[in-house]
Formats: sequence, structure tokens, C-alpha cells
Amino acid sequence: MFDNIVSIDIGASSIKLIKARRSIKNFEITAALIEEINPDEAQTDYAAALRKSIFALKERENLAESSVILTVTSDLVFFRNITFPFSDMGKIREAIPFEAEENIPYPSEKIVMDFQPLPQSDTGARSVILAAINRDILNATLEILSETGLDPVFAGLESNALVKSYDYFNSVNNETVLLVDIGHNKTVISIIRNNHLLYNRSINAGTGQIISNISDILRVSLSEASGIFETIDIDLNTTESGMDKVATEGLNITKPKMKKIYSGALETVNTIISDLLISIKSSGIVNDYSDFSRIMLSGGGSNIKGIGRLFGDESGLPVVFMPFVNEFSDRNIRSRLSICLGNLLVFMNNRNDSINFLKERSASAAAAGWNNRFGIAKLFIIMSIAVFIVNLMLTFYSVYKTNSYSDEQLRQKYKRYFNTSNIPKDPVVEASKILQKERQELKVLKDMIGEHSSFTAIIGIVTKTFSGIPGFYVKKMSFEGNDMTIEGEVKNSSDLEQYKKNILQTGRFETVTVNITDTNRARSLFRMIIKQKSTTEQR
Repeated sequence: MFDNIVSIDIGASSIKLIKARRSIKNFEITAALIEEINPDEAQTDYAAALRKSIFALKERENLAESSVILTVTSDLVFFRNITFPFSDMGKIREAIPFEAEENIPYPSEKIVMDFQPLPQSDTGARSVILAAINRDILNATLEILSETGLDPVFAGLESNALVKSYDYFNSVNNETVLLVDIGHNKTVISIIRNNHLLYNRSINAGTGQIISNISDILRVSLSEASGIFETIDIDLNTTESGMDKVATEGLNITKPKMKKIYSGALETVNTIISDLLISIKSSGIVNDYSDFSRIMLSGGGSNIKGIGRLFGDESGLPVVFMPFVNEFSDRNIRSRLSICLGNLLVFMNNRNDSINFLKERSASAAAAGWNNRFGIAKLFIIMSIAVFIVNLMLTFYSVYKTNSYSDEQLRQKYKRYFNTSNIPKDPVVEASKILQKERQELKVLKDMIGEHSSFTAIIGIVTKTFSGIPGFYVKKMSFEGNDMTIEGEVKNSSDLEQYKKNILQTGRFETVTVNITDTNRARSLFRMIIKQKSTTEQR
């Protein structure tokens, strides 16, 4: 699963761009581009010049289906370091709006602000960097990008980007380092300790002053002056070497003019170095250069020959240059795209803990990033859900058909078993009711006639012991519990005595009582009561 991220750094003189292809565990830079902004057109209409350069970039590289992130230039951002007597981030978040009213000299409705924590101290206090930008300025940049089809989901700081670039290549632990990024109109300074940003400021000086000075001295356009600046390749180590080189390239620049150009460049660099020391001392974090282990330079200004020596002579510190990925050897790419690369790293790894001026869009941006990154996975998930739903529906349909068939079979069996055409809605329930009713009737019958072992046994014995009596006729026979009563008539009542003895001799009966209820010459009416022994007595 991959997604594309486009990191854009819009400067005063150029647009820098890195396009990266990200996987779950790694990323690969697929494009690193610089598109210059025409300085003469920018003076007349910066928005139009910027728009033109963005379209030129889009012609060089396909930016479709990519998450776009933006670096906000530091000279447009207002910074404050604020310390709270507590470290709870929830409380700090609640207190930030009130601190902003006191520390930022602009109405809250006219700014977009965010903050990020600094490393926690042992005292229990917590410091944060508060950053704010004019809402109209930010919206103007976003509007230009939107007109060109680019909608950023993240807008971070140059200082955070520089920290992440430093951290990406750094192999030295527990050091305090001074990062200096020299751009066209500004120089961004960042104090880093143990890979954390502690302080950042923007100095209003950069290579743009050198180019403007060349334009004034040679009376050429800013575009031409920019080209001359690249060509003469000023060497701050010595004036003569620079003038000799210009002479060999046939630019028709006299030595006095070249000396002025050189002096202007040297003055600009010295101004940066001077303002740098002032900013360091005002930070309240370090006192002077002695607190740093080294200085690391980046930006277009770092390409000026001899600039590292000047910083080293002034500070007494080792001066190195910000590394870049080995796949790119072009000097401009390596020196000017550190911020682009760093902001890419911030977005991929630390965007939730870093200042983001588009945090109001963070929810939708995060959703969009997730959609882009896991689009294929989402497709498979959706397809799996669809297949599951289809299978579920087929299962329900199959169960429905099976139940319908079973219901029909039950109805037909009910019709056949109970010999009726009036089939109820639920044959099982109705059949259960009928069964219960039949069981109740069976119980009544059993109570009436007794168990099989009682009634049938007595009938069997009474019948077996009957040896034939003249005129013997049974009119009524009843059975109640263990007693049987036989009512009838007999020709001679004395014959009943033998029958009585035969019954008693079986040993199954407790008593046999014969009562003559009526008699005449022809017959005698009798009632014979046969009382069966209890089960215990029989045993």
C-alpha cells in the first residue's frame, strides 16, 4: 500500500518541491524540483508570478492523487516562547488563548495560531512555542494553491522542518547545534538541543539583498542580476579571486563594480552573523556561541564560497553543511531542499505534535490521508463486506425457502393426521394443544379404569376362575381403585359360594363379598364385591 506526498516550500524567489512515495515502513523520493519565480514579475504581481511557477511545476511533475503539504515561511510568522508553572497539556491548551491575547499584538479573529511543547524540565514547569500567522495572508496563499488544483492538508514551520532534516541525518547524540538556513529574503535560525527545537527566529537578510545590490550596481533587471549572481560565483575568501574569475567569463564587469558587488555580499553575510548573535543572546536559552557544539548551514546562501569560514571565524565553532539524500548530486537541490524534506518528515512522523496552521482542517485531512494511504486496503475491505452481505442474504434466502418448505410439509401432515381442511397458521402450536388435550382425556380414562395391571388382571382372574354357573348373567360391572363390583342374577345363589372360593384361592384378593339383593323361585339377584389386595400384600 502506497501513497504520494508532495512537500512544497514557497519562497520569495522560488518554489521548492519534493514528491515522495510512501509505504507503511519507508518512503522514496521520486522527484526533487526547484522552479524559480521571476523576480521582476513578482515585484509587479507576486500572486500571478507564483501561480505561473506552480503551473510550470505541474507541467514538470504529475501532482495528482497526492497529499499536498506546505511550509509556511518564517518571516510571516509571529513567535513566542511561553512557560507555564504546570506541565499538564490539557491545562496548557486551555490557557493558550489567554496567553495569546497578551503575547500576540493582533486580534484573535485575524490570526491563525498553534503551539507545540518544548522538552519538559525537571521543575514541573512546561514551555511551549506559540506561533501565529495573519489569517488573510495564509488564506491568500491557500487560494492561489487551490486555483492551481493544490489543496494542502498540512502547513508547518520551517524551523521544525530543519530540525527533522538535521535529525534524519544526524549521528551525534546529546549536542546543542545552531541551524542557519540562508534564503532569499530571510535567514531562519533554530537552536536545537538533543534533537528538539528550543528556539527559532527569522532574520530579514538573505541572498536577495546581494542580488538587489548587483541590479543597482550594474543597472540590470532583477532577473538578470540573479543570473549574474549565479555566474560570478562570489568567493568571500578573497576579492581578487572573484574579480579574476569574472574577467575570464566575459561579463563586462569592471573591477570597481566587482569590488562593490563583493563588498555588498560581505556586508550582507556580516549582517546575518551579527543579527544571529543578537538573536542567540535574546533567546534566554544560551549566552553565546560557546554553548553550541557546531553550526550547520543550509539554504541557497550556504552555496556562497567562503561563507562557512566567516561563520567559523566569528563563532569559533565547526561549521558544516546540512546533508541531503545521496541520490541527488545537484548543489542547488542538496542545499535548498532541506526544508522541503524536513516538512515531509514532520508530516509523516510528528504532525500531531508539531505546529500546523491547517489544524482546523486536520480531521478532514487525516481522513483524506487515510483514504489515500489505505485506498487499496479499503477497497478489499469493502469488497469483503459486500461478499459477506451477499452470502448473508443468500443464507437468509436459503433458510427462508427451507422454512417455507418445512411449514408446507407441516401443514400437509396436520391436514392428514387430524383429518381436517382447516389448517391453522402454526400447525405445530395447534398440534401441541390437541396433544395436551388428548393427554388430559387419557388421564381421566386412566383414573376411571385404573392401570392396566389392576383392571385387566382382575378381569382375567375373575374370568379364569369362573367354571360355569347355570343362569349366571352379569348386568353391571364397575371398577373403582382396587375394588370391582359385579351385579347380576343367578339361578341358584348357592352356586355363588363356590365361585367366591375359587376367586379367593388365587391369593390376589383380600375379600370377596356376595350380597343377595332379591330372590324368587326362578332366580336370585346378587352384588359381588371383589377387593384386591395391595401391592405389598401380594408380594
